[in-house]
Amino acid sequence: MKIRNGFVSNSSSSSFIIVGITTDDADNVREIFGLTQEQWDDIDIEEGYYDGEWEKYGYDVQFDDQGPEWVIGHRVHSGDGWYGTHEINIKNIEEAFKSEEVEKLKKLGYVPKLIIGQYGDG
Repeated sequence: MKIRNGFVSNSSSSSFIIVGITTDDADNVREIFGLTQEQWDDIDIEEGYYDGEWEKYGYDVQFDDQGPEWVIGHRVHSGDGWYGTHEINIKNIEEAFKSEEVEKLKKLGYVPKLIIGQYGDG
């Protein structure tokens, strides 16, 4: 996954802002979603993501199938092919840090961060 300080200008990619964590450790992901090893083994990770199945666990999720890297937390904003600048109200970010998803991550011992990233071909 490419983590950027700016926004992308290529429409074949999408950018996102999430308050949460990044991980490439399947054990962390299983813990966050509350899955047993058997349940985890039965999931088609890529299909589950694209079908929106991950959100049923109560988190916003970005998954880079070329990583693998997970971004898990509360989505502040996302969009396809941002051009130029984009404004996000600081209040939205503050509220995201207090969201239910982020509070659950804190209770599990994770330290949430503001994550600005891109996925796709950009």
